[in-house]
Amino acid sequence: MAQGKSMVDDKSLIYEEKKMETEYSAFAKLLPTYDGNRRTLAFYIENVENALSLIHNADDLSISCLIRNKLKGKAAEALSEKPGTTSWVEVKQVLLRKFGEFRTTTQLVHALTHVTRDNSSLEAFGDRIRVLMSALITAEPDKQTHYEQIALETFLNSLNPITSLSIKIKHVENLDQAVILAKQEEVDLRARRLQFNKTNPVKTTSKNKFNNKPGI
Repeated sequence: MAQGKSMVDDKSLIYEEKKMETEYSAFAKLLPTYDGNRRTLAFYIENVENALSLIHNADDLSISCLIRNKLKGKAAEALSEKPGTTSWVEVKQVLLRKFGEFRTTTQLVHALTHVTRDNSSLEAFGDRIRVLMSALITAEPDKQTHYEQIALETFLNSLNPITSLSIKIKHVENLDQAVILAKQEEVDLRARRLQFNKTNPVKTTSKNKFNNKPGI
C-alpha cells in the first residue's frame, strides 16, 4: 500500500515539474527585453507583470533571473550598480528610479488626449498611445480602466469618421482591438476605392483642336 502511494506521489511530482518547465518556457518567450529607454519603461513593466500573472510561483528566483537576463544596455548597467537586487519588485524599483517618467499624471493625461497621428502608421500611432497609457497605469494602477478608455477614445477620434463609426458600433473593448480593426478597415477601404476606380474610369477630355494646330 505504501509502495503504491509512493508511486502516485512520484507521478504527481513529475507532473508538477513538467508543468513548471512548460510555464517557465512560455514565460521566457513572453518576457520582453528592456534597454533603458525612458519612453518604453511603463510599457515594459506592464508586459512583465502580464507575463508574471501566468506563472503560479512568480517569486521563484529562477523567474527573477530570467527577468534580469532580459535587461540590456543602460538598464543592465543600472542594475549592476545595485548588487543584491534579486526580486522583480526590487528590479522594478531600480528601473523606475533610474528611468521613470518625470511628467506628472496631469501632464501625461494632457499628452494622451492631445497626441496626433500625423503621418505615422496605425500601428506606430497605437504604440505611442499605449506608451502614455502604460505610464499612467503604472503611476495610478487603480485607474487602469479609466486610462484604457481615454486611450481608446483618443485613437478612435484620430480616425476618419467612417472608419471610427464602423469600429465603435462593434463595441471594441480596448486599444489593441481598435488598432486591429482599424487596419482591416483601411485595407477594405483601399480595396473598395480600387474597385470603384476600375468600374468608373475617369474620362479624359480631348484638347481643343485649335490647340493642336502648329503656330502660324
